[in-house]
Amino acid sequence: MAKKKTSKEPAQQQEQVLALSSYLESLDPLVLSFALVGRFFAYWALMETELNRVITSALGMNKLQGSIVTAEIDFSKKVFMARTSVKYRINDKEAAKYEKLLLRLAKLSEDRNIIAHNAFLMTDRKDGVSFFTRKARGNLDLDSKVYTIHQWESMVSEIDEATAMLEELSGILKKNTNPAKLGYLLPAQNTDLGVFGRASTPLALAEDANEEKD
Repeated sequence: MAKKKTSKEPAQQQEQVLALSSYLESLDPLVLSFALVGRFFAYWALMETELNRVITSALGMNKLQGSIVTAEIDFSKKVFMARTSVKYRINDKEAAKYEKLLLRLAKLSEDRNIIAHNAFLMTDRKDGVSFFTRKARGNLDLDSKVYTIHQWESMVSEIDEATAMLEELSGILKKNTNPAKLGYLLPAQNTDLGVFGRASTPLALAEDANEEKD
């Protein structure tokens, strides 16, 4: 039985935030920068695991197939796969909701790439982590980007919320075993070989052919 929420919860959450802030301020600057970056990637890994499950469910794969398919695909392509496949499995209203989520994750992955691929140090004021970015696209551009402690908390919170929504979406896809829209391939009653060496035809064409017979 779910625990009922009480009016004390917001106050308790605020106390936890203050306690965490106090703890972070007590850390050595180098250790603090490692803690903030490490925490970000711990939450990111959990979220990406749920995204893999969404792709697996949306494409009707088993765990082994899903593990193989998602293992060698970068994050941006996973988002494309999820956005495309989900549209053909759930209704338009639900699809629009999760489309927004996946676009948010695509945008957040830009920050993830900065954090993953650049050297960093705690700022002198100990209020954030500075990343030393480099671009060489015709001209060499050396710059830095600072993520404040507040921004770290905001990003982790957003990733955590996305993880919960992806878990929800995966559950919906598992229950919805019948495609909501046309587009899947079905075995055809002809000898034309499909791209995988089997007779196949789009579902829409198969239904049109059946209507003509009737």
